[in-house]
Amino acid sequence: MTLIDWTGNCANDSGTELRACNIITNGTSMLYDDTFSSDDEYIKRSIGHRDYGMYGYDMKLNHVIGNHDITLGYRHHHDYRQRQDNGISEKYTLDDNNTMVAVEIDRDKASLQERKSAWADSISLQDRITHGNFVTTLGVRYEDVDYDKISKSDGTLTKYNNSETMIAASTVYSMGAGKSMFAAYSQGYNPTGPDSVDPDESDNYEIGYRSRSANSFLEVVAFFVDYDNLNETCSIASGCGNASNSQENAGEAESRGLEITYKVKNLFPSPSMKGAEATSGVRYPLTIAMTFQDSERTVGTSSSKPADKTLPYNPEQIFYVSLGAESNDWDYKFAAKYTDEYFTNDTNTLKTEDGVVVDFQGGIKLDKLGMPGARAFVNIDNLLDKTYMASAHEYGVRPNKPQTFMAGFSLDF
Repeated sequence: MTLIDWTGNCANDSGTELRACNIITNGTSMLYDDTFSSDDEYIKRSIGHRDYGMYGYDMKLNHVIGNHDITLGYRHHHDYRQRQDNGISEKYTLDDNNTMVAVEIDRDKASLQERKSAWADSISLQDRITHGNFVTTLGVRYEDVDYDKISKSDGTLTKYNNSETMIAASTVYSMGAGKSMFAAYSQGYNPTGPDSVDPDESDNYEIGYRSRSANSFLEVVAFFVDYDNLNETCSIASGCGNASNSQENAGEAESRGLEITYKVKNLFPSPSMKGAEATSGVRYPLTIAMTFQDSERTVGTSSSKPADKTLPYNPEQIFYVSLGAESNDWDYKFAAKYTDEYFTNDTNTLKTEDGVVVDFQGGIKLDKLGMPGARAFVNIDNLLDKTYMASAHEYGVRPNKPQTFMAGFSLDF
């Protein structure tokens, strides 16, 4: 199947695409004769039961020699995922009344179940050097990851391995009065999982300015990321046809941008606001954040992943602002986030809509009710119930998160 005409009421579809579009959008019933032959039309729902587990440990040895603060680290991690649903499925068809009807429910689990395991070891060395108004940090890290994959089709065990040595360097210059400038470089590495492709690798650069005071914080950061080897995961969510969840090489790419963050602990400090003397215990925190970014695939791998195209799911502009009130006993906050439209496929033919979503958070301590350390809270995501197209690919469009309420209490002890 190629691209289905979701928005044009199937006008541009033909053949299989036209049939699928009419079933999904126009209430056309499915053809089904209880034989599950190639002519039958039905929806297969796999039962996604998984068993997960993980453990690990982290050790660090720190020693100071003069102006050198040296840290040697070692980390070990193991995790696994065991499938318990191979062969378990449910099948449904759509009848003349546009009603979903179950036609087969198979609860017999196949004897072979897929299992994926990973063992990761990391060794790092960091030297934090203080010299004059500068603090410079140098680091090196070695990562080694081993994977086991037991196939659900024939029980075959396949082993994979990838490793990488990375370096990083950063320096911070203190300008006094809470002001500083910084620059950093690091090599990025993202392991592939149980797959034979080369790991994701990148070079990361940033330079910035920070200013701190008793009532405010400002940070401006410019960044540049150069992907020497960009990997992508083939999944239904990303519009991949076979949905194998495997890694595939996606060429080389660049991403650059500017991030600005400004925070105020109390927007109306006493007694600058009229009547503040009576509410001197109330603070009005404000946060403003902006991101401006641009990305491009510089080296493509095929006609479906061409060069000179914007990377999917990278909005060029993101704005966030929150304002609230808080005291020592209660707090609430309204937050609004604007996300620019962005492409959702590698050829830049599909894109989302831009949208603004407002959230609310509030809470109150319950100490005065005889419950020390307890706090009741309520969160409302998408307070105004805004709906816009947040995802789009060959298998359909999806809206943003709907209005969601959550309430509860937490207890510290």
